[in-house]
Amino acid sequence: RADETMVNQMLNALLANALETTPTEGWVVITAGRGRCGLSIAVADTGSGVSVEQVTKIKTWIEQHGGEFQCNTLEGRGTTVALTFPPWRLDTGEDGQAPGVS
Repeated sequence: RADETMVNQMLNALLANALETTPTEGWVVITAGRGRCGLSIAVADTGSGVSVEQVTKIKTWIEQHGGEFQCNTLEGRGTTVALTFPPWRLDTGEDGQAPGVS
């Protein structure tokens, strides 16, 4: 199951990579939503791209936690990473919120 700690670690790793590889005049965009399809998170940037090794590591990690992973990257032009966790893979708190979503 996806838990709050895992979601936070994954977001921190994706954001750190996006911020490290994006030039000052570039941009980083984060989108997130929760609906019938579960929790969706995307991080897009105009950084230098993600290596095949990084993509494989992220994909393996997300799939081990029951999520789905998509990555579009062009070396030197940017990356968009999209993650989806189906609703039955989410741990919800007493307030009914998905992990990492306020």
